[in-house]
Amino acid sequence: MNNIVNEIKEKHKNDKEQLEVILLEEKRLIVEAPAGYGKTQTMTSKIAYLLATDKVPNPKKILVITFSVNAAQKIKKDILEELPKLDNEFTVNYLNKRITATNYHGFARQIIRKHGYIYNQNLKNIDLFEILEDGNEETISFYAKKLNLTSEEVKFISDFKDAVKGIREKRNEEFIKKKLTEYKNLLLEKLIPNKYITYDGILILAYFILKERKNLLNFYKKLYPFIIIDEFQDTNILSFYLIKLFLEGKDLNFLVLGDPLQQIYGFIGSIPNIFYILKEDFGFSKIKLKKNYRFRDNQYLLNIDKIIREHAKNPSNPNINLEVKLKIYKTANQEEEAKKILEIINEIHKKDNLSQIAILFRIGKNNLNTKIIVDFLTQRNIEFFYALFTDEDKEYREFHKIALEIFNQKFIKTNIYKKDWYSFIQNLQNNEEINNLKNKDLNLVSSLLHLMEIFYEKDIKIQKNILNLQKEEIVFNIKTILSEGQLRQYLKHVNKKIIISTVHSAKGLEWDYVILPDMEKFGFPASQALCQYCKIKYKTSCEFLHLNINNETKFIEEISTFYVACTRAKKDLIFTYSEERLNPQSGKAKTSLSCFLKLKGFIS
Repeated sequence: MNNIVNEIKEKHKNDKEQLEVILLEEKRLIVEAPAGYGKTQTMTSKIAYLLATDKVPNPKKILVITFSVNAAQKIKKDILEELPKLDNEFTVNYLNKRITATNYHGFARQIIRKHGYIYNQNLKNIDLFEILEDGNEETISFYAKKLNLTSEEVKFISDFKDAVKGIREKRNEEFIKKKLTEYKNLLLEKLIPNKYITYDGILILAYFILKERKNLLNFYKKLYPFIIIDEFQDTNILSFYLIKLFLEGKDLNFLVLGDPLQQIYGFIGSIPNIFYILKEDFGFSKIKLKKNYRFRDNQYLLNIDKIIREHAKNPSNPNINLEVKLKIYKTANQEEEAKKILEIINEIHKKDNLSQIAILFRIGKNNLNTKIIVDFLTQRNIEFFYALFTDEDKEYREFHKIALEIFNQKFIKTNIYKKDWYSFIQNLQNNEEINNLKNKDLNLVSSLLHLMEIFYEKDIKIQKNILNLQKEEIVFNIKTILSEGQLRQYLKHVNKKIIISTVHSAKGLEWDYVILPDMEKFGFPASQALCQYCKIKYKTSCEFLHLNINNETKFIEEISTFYVACTRAKKDLIFTYSEERLNPQSGKAKTSLSCFLKLKGFIS
């Protein structure tokens, strides 16, 4: 397979850093890969290189872990499509035997399915377990009687999840460490005998299986001599505990990829400074990819990318020696801003009719200012795909919960053919609880039903026909998507010219044009996220964000969200704002241009 190595070198010859990542024989390596810098292509070539040069000799495997089921399947699909182009020896069957691509829960489930019988025979069939929504005390309470849970145990499960989400506070990590064994015992005594488990519980059980049985841990270390973890910035504390077992000793090869500036899921428990922890505690070295391929022919977007990253690197004294004039439209009020956005859309489609436009909001559907823009477009029959939901929205979670219940009741034993899936969707459409949700939020339910169709076409079908997954694995992946509320991940496959989404739902996606509305004080950055920590928050004008020791961390968190929003655009990025906002308490209020658009390097 020497020709493969030559092809890889030729393919990446103009990118020194990418080639270094691919060819370097470094046992522990962090790859910092900003949006559009060729991370996926580099990772795919690294895997080809490892297999071609026998760095991972047969029958050993490469373990690829990422943040979500959907992302794991995409990585596996990319590998199965790209590597055979390099050499016909890389057949699908060969690659399926040599690569395991999954998310943290999928890997943990694999361990439990094979070895969980040491705790309870039921765990052989973990794929058929009911999964409790451990972050919702109300849901846990609903099952309390069936599982013989006391009120204290219900609160314990809920508090544990809250501690995982709030890991930025040191006391939460101490709480988790103290309560891990207690959580495991609660699972073994109450949930598992009744074939129930939580998502935290899956990670915890896998952790204890390997921690308590060193022979099993050593077996997996030999089976997977090379571990690749993508989107590592989104790793939470329980996933990290599991991975730390493999970091002990120096035998395994690790490649972790991600971008600290795209860590915007702190509110669900991603660990702050996780790349620093790898360097300081586990001896990782780091390579930073330096060429932006998404924006290489677009100096406007490239400069915005550079300026934001410099501000995040050194908020108090950024090293910026360039300027970019931003495309900003000012309006008098929210109604005028809505009109301006429609004008912008029409202008774009006049010159680029096939393009996709995303309107990305920092604050979701319940915000009065957001609602005015959405209602304005709706009233004028402007067709768009509605994605103004977040993982925390009650109706969004409720839809997934109902869908999971129906799937478990009627469809879990089917072969998941297309007719089965569309029958499942029909059941959802006719369900009384779903119709009640429609009365509360028709746009949300309609969008999620459409994403259910995409889920089959772009994921389940691929799992069956390309990845050759067994039915049990497909069923578990479906249950994972529904129980974790991950339908929003299929937003990238929506074929509409206009997408209206939250920034958080847009992470990992890209569109031709992006419009960022409400770019004013208390809009972006959001009031609760950052403005309340600024000493000039009560002034009408917001000349510039005043940083101090108390708000610098908040600034980095919020500018990370801003960075993700700005880097979703491929062709152009446009900002709009109004001089008057709606405030739930005081009605209309004067405001001003966001301090983010006045950062050093930006000309507003």
